[in-house]
Amino acid sequence: MNRVLILITAFYLVISACTKNEGDKQTASFYPPIDTIKIAKIDTLVNQLSGQWKPGPGFHTLMLGERDSVQFMDTLPGQPQRMSALFNTDTSTVWTTIYHQDNELKMMRYREWNGWFHPSVLEALIYFENGKIFYYKERGKMLEKGEQIGIFRDLPFVENVRKPEEVTAIYSRYWETVKKGIEGYKNGAPTK
Repeated sequence: MNRVLILITAFYLVISACTKNEGDKQTASFYPPIDTIKIAKIDTLVNQLSGQWKPGPGFHTLMLGERDSVQFMDTLPGQPQRMSALFNTDTSTVWTTIYHQDNELKMMRYREWNGWFHPSVLEALIYFENGKIFYYKERGKMLEKGEQIGIFRDLPFVENVRKPEEVTAIYSRYWETVKKGIEGYKNGAPTK
């Protein structure tokens, strides 16, 4: 009888392990394996462009709506490479910082504060290659009464927790609005 119980337990453990591995494969398949070299190259570009970020020649501010705006900097003539946009409603603020090189989206920092029924804060870093997301990490939380929105900076990032389609749904409308605003500027729209 003990041998039968041991065999049944062993069989159950093997089945459980196989099932768990299948689930891990599905989660891992959302993104390719993490390429730390690619990420480091983009982080270097981000640091370089952020170091050059200051008002002066090539620095522009555009209104994208009544309360929305974008600031951008052309480090190369006619090619905005760092864009910082604010989107405001009565109950939320979204702040995106977009890094662009050779007419290609490289990275977006997405920060969202929601002050409605359940105040929350989220920060996401989204990395792109050839127009597709290859790496994503986020941190955030529901805010307790009296907590400041900057609390998220103390939280660890969690990697690749959302499907690329979910991430695209988060960032794409903001990116499209920024892109259209800058294209309008290039076609003669006034800046402030």
